[in-house]
Amino acid sequence: MIKNLIILALLTINGVFGWSLYQEMQTNHDLTVGPQPVAMIEFSKALPETVPAAEPDQAIQLVSTDSGDYDSLANQLRAAGYEESLLRQILLATINRDHLLAEANQFKTPYWQAVDKDPQAKLTNQLVWEADRRQQLLVLFGSEIANDPLFEEIFKPLNDTLSFLNSDRQIKLYELQRRDEANTQSLFAGGYTQESREDLQSQRQNLQRQIAELLGTEDAFEYQLRESSLADSIRRGLGDFDYSEQEFREIFAIRQEHEGVEFSRFSNRAEFRQQRQQSETRIRDYLGPDRYEDFARSQDPAYRSLQSIGERYGNSTAEINEVYTVAQDAATQIDELRDRNTLNREERQQRMGEIRAESYAEIERIAGKDTAESVRENSRRLGIGRRITPGG
Repeated sequence: MIKNLIILALLTINGVFGWSLYQEMQTNHDLTVGPQPVAMIEFSKALPETVPAAEPDQAIQLVSTDSGDYDSLANQLRAAGYEESLLRQILLATINRDHLLAEANQFKTPYWQAVDKDPQAKLTNQLVWEADRRQQLLVLFGSEIANDPLFEEIFKPLNDTLSFLNSDRQIKLYELQRRDEANTQSLFAGGYTQESREDLQSQRQNLQRQIAELLGTEDAFEYQLRESSLADSIRRGLGDFDYSEQEFREIFAIRQEHEGVEFSRFSNRAEFRQQRQQSETRIRDYLGPDRYEDFARSQDPAYRSLQSIGERYGNSTAEINEVYTVAQDAATQIDELRDRNTLNREERQQRMGEIRAESYAEIERIAGKDTAESVRENSRRLGIGRRITPGG
């Protein structure tokens, strides 16, 4: 985008230069030759009316990096009659151009030497430049520039999903997110060690604390509804479940209360499963038994796998729902067998095999041989042998 803006600025200014030169040549031509050729007259009519001709002594020169006199350039463009939105774009392109020229003059590491790829240092330099650019634009055009849709990427970088936040909060939040990404890259630059994973968990908690401090309780909740790992997990898992915005918000609030938003506050899986079960109980009470059944099924990755199998082999939704019920019943029976102390290991294994065989026969009756064979091949993914908690 920056390069396109630079090209636009240079083409516009060159057009003014060309028109000025043409006027001067045309004056000399009239004195020596006489009337203008028709083709030349048509050319002058084709020039855009929003860019009036400038006299030779009014030719506009894009200011250099050394001077940084963008205010003078803005005044020249206004005097030349440029429309304000185009003027703003030209100034932005000029500021970007100067930054690119400055970067081009920086030292480049020779190809045979290792390049310093410290993501945090690189990001810090980028953030400083972006802050300087915003300040230059604010000085030139005032605070209203922050609400100009053409400058949304600069002043409201998170507007697509967080438009309820003002420019200042969006910028600060965006910087927090980018610093978190850079820190994560630094953490694992030396490998995925246990220490680095623990550091990452601490970093995630620190990020959530910073976001809460920046946004406050209400806006932080709205942010988590849109941006958190929990919200993303719920959205992806809902599948075919027909739900409203309010139901999404309520389900999110319930799970946030018990599980957190980044799944990082639990020291072991047993504790997490316990909290998840509490979430499911409250969601069942909220939705009611029938709608909860649809919700739980949509959250189960085993069901989504069955849907994929059904699409491949031409099964209806009703058939896949029946197959899912059979697979879940088999998984429940196998889990109960594992907890029975009255059977020895060999007896348990034999009975588990019988349960699986019975379930595959029933699935073949419901959905056909191809589907049953695919379920057999994907039995671990489908939970026939282990119970899968909805949503996880």
